Amino acid sequence: MGILNSQKKKKKAIERGNQVIEALENYYADNGYYPNKLEELRPKYIKRIPRTGLWNLFSFSVPFQYYPEPMKYREGCFSIRFLNYDDKKNYYYYSISDSFEKDKFINKIDDPELVILDKVTFEDIKILASVIKRYYSDKKKFPDKLEDLIPDYLAAISIPLTVRYTFKSDDDIWNDYVSYSCQQPLSDDESEFPQYYRIRFRYNFDDEYRYSSSDNEWVFISH
Repeated sequence: MGILNSQKKKKKAIERGNQVIEALENYYADNGYYPNKLEELRPKYIKRIPRTGLWNLFSFSVPFQYYPEPMKYREGCFSIRFLNYDDKKNYYYYSISDSFEKDKFINKIDDPELVILDKVTFEDIKILASVIKRYYSDKKKFPDKLEDLIPDYLAAISIPLTVRYTFKSDDDIWNDYVSYSCQQPLSDDESEFPQYYRIRFRYNFDDEYRYSSSDNEWVFISH
């Protein structure tokens, strides 16, 4: 019964994902490109962005993760995402607007046995963003990954790229903490360019479901 119930939940999650896919395709039909983030679908193309309805082993509500490639922004852009566990928020820095946006961070672990070893502050992100902009000014492109800033622009990456937890039992868990992504500036012959997107969700850190608009199908991947 438990296995059948789990399969039904995963099937329901995919059905909800198909609602997002339909909204993305309707957005594309009207605009000629996909949005940079799912929130841009609201409210015209979808009333609200559904979550999968799944919960992982740490009682995290599992969201859909969306990756447009490339984002339609001619001058290029980059974004930095980090989690602030003190006020339970996801923060997103966007170079396009040079500003932070925030979402409620639902996936907070509330465990008295847990200690968060590394923190990231707004000042850390502002410094990192200024270094990335200096890299762009010199090279007319953004670093493909943060490690590309070493050693010419940074001696080391002082910001943890993963959040580090420890339990009193000394078992460690690693999770995403800071993420960086960019779109390189478009060249003159890229005024029109093919665009695709990927959607994925992970269940219990082992099972992953991926959808790619280029393949037009959901694929199950076991880690």
